[in-house]
Amino acid sequence: MILMHIPISLFRGDSVFTSFRTIDGAIPGLDMHLERLFYAINKTYLNQRLSYHQFLSFFSQLTKLSNQAKDNPNHYFRITIYPQSSTHALGILDLSMDISIQELPLSNESKRLCLKPTPYTKEYSCLKSGSYFQEFHAKRLASQSGFDDVIYYRDDFITEATTSSLLLRKNDFYILVEEEGNLDSITARLFEMYCQSLGHKFERKRVAKKNLSQYESVYLLNSVSLITPVRRIENRQFVVDRNLLLEFIAYLKDLK
Repeated sequence: MILMHIPISLFRGDSVFTSFRTIDGAIPGLDMHLERLFYAINKTYLNQRLSYHQFLSFFSQLTKLSNQAKDNPNHYFRITIYPQSSTHALGILDLSMDISIQELPLSNESKRLCLKPTPYTKEYSCLKSGSYFQEFHAKRLASQSGFDDVIYYRDDFITEATTSSLLLRKNDFYILVEEEGNLDSITARLFEMYCQSLGHKFERKRVAKKNLSQYESVYLLNSVSLITPVRRIENRQFVVDRNLLLEFIAYLKDLK
């Protein structure tokens, strides 16, 4: 038996994180990722006592991420912040940070999705928390029925996929599915900027489950895969447009 020391907080999944990929040695939306991570630790552990300047000063490695990105082009980064102990009264000195980096090629393979009621209520604290057990468990169950991922719905309205936001397209109009409790997606914000730069119509709104069939194409948005086309939801086929990812990457490269 090999025993390794793992902080009790990580063992329990008591952590928050952000993750992203580098594009040719740059990190699109880096400031957005850091601001969201700051908000998460301030809300979760520090009762809003921390300023953004204090956050960057204490976790000074975060200010060097741009240089690390240049050394690791087209890699996946995950920044995890966690308490060093199980005490409930925490200060910033009680927090530790881990930065993991691995090479991760982009895939443009389309996905098959199924529909399931969301296990989360509207009161669910929507943060990128350290335990993704429920999300990956849902994907494993979906795979047993021939699907790649799950789209959740609540009260007959679509919420999001397990680890992705949902983007819908009809003609030249893009709809980002927005529902109470959805994670604030950095990739969705970047995609909205992309649409504005090209004059594409873009809107955030609620979408009823019964109306999914009205759309021509569906995509998953997240900071790791960026844009993933969906070819099927249950028995409904959708148009697969693989050029959108390539066009979006070209836009992100211009943001450097």
